[in-house]
Amino acid sequence: MGTYSIEIQDIEKMRRTFQAAPERSARMYSAGLKIAANEIYRIMKEEVPVGKGLGATKKGNLKRSIVKNVQGLEAIIGPNLQQAPYAIFVHEGTRAHVITPRFKKALFWKGALHPVKKVNHPGTAANPFVQRTAKRAEPIVNDIFRRQTELLVEMLARNTA
Repeated sequence: MGTYSIEIQDIEKMRRTFQAAPERSARMYSAGLKIAANEIYRIMKEEVPVGKGLGATKKGNLKRSIVKNVQGLEAIIGPNLQQAPYAIFVHEGTRAHVITPRFKKALFWKGALHPVKKVNHPGTAANPFVQRTAKRAEPIVNDIFRRQTELLVEMLARNTA
């Protein structure tokens, strides 16, 4: 799954503004980050697979595992791996592999005709929901920070005039 970044387009303008008024900038950009994190969280909840199909989780546990943590000027949004440790396999997919019993002598599931010693799993296609989230969120996040920078510049201009 890895880490995905969203590139902020006007980062140099933001840096200059921050240097001009660090405390006010930190408050404005922190507020902007909270808004952006909420948008990213909302988009990820839409992108995470639920239901039928490749990489989908039938009960919605993966969707419920999506968490958002915003502290200062840092935000982390993604699946809680304690709650959904299989999230990486949904996101990245799996190669074909053999499944064997871990605790019993055979495998059995509802609908199986009889117990079996092993199953040849064909693998699972990747469903890169985090990557799709970052791609969808990037223009929204850029717009949020552009607006925050414009507001901050206006506020600074009023205070120095």
